[in-house]
Amino acid sequence: MLKSIFCRSFIFCVVTCVALCVFIAGCSSIIRESSASDTKSEVKNILQTNEETPFACNPTAIKAEDKPRYKDLAAKVKSAKEEVKETDGGYALRYESSSETIRDLAEFITYERACCPFIQFEMVIEKDNGAAWLKMEGGKEIKEILKQEFLD
Repeated sequence: MLKSIFCRSFIFCVVTCVALCVFIAGCSSIIRESSASDTKSEVKNILQTNEETPFACNPTAIKAEDKPRYKDLAAKVKSAKEEVKETDGGYALRYESSSETIRDLAEFITYERACCPFIQFEMVIEKDNGAAWLKMEGGKEIKEILKQEFLD
């Protein structure tokens, strides 16, 4: 009898704990979404092309301690390109495919997509000549920004 009561109490405790964890997880995701939308609304640099394709850069998405590294990477992406191909919605930039360059491009993408989530990134390493391609696209409006940032 005591064993039966203990088992029921234990199961009740486990179920209650699981339910509480699910509740807390749900609340934390709501809080995160709320704070993320607050951050987005505070972004100073808002650009809007039209009602169908709004986009906004969020320079606060990169932590202050990471900004020097991001600026270094952005300068490398701009200066180390060996070839540029225009695409419909952006540009493809070719680089030599050393391990360091590939790591730098991947790290650059992680920073850049945090502050500019409207840009689509693609990195391809060719097997024949070993070239590394960084493709950045986002449509006609984004293409002009990419040109100013990385080609001029």
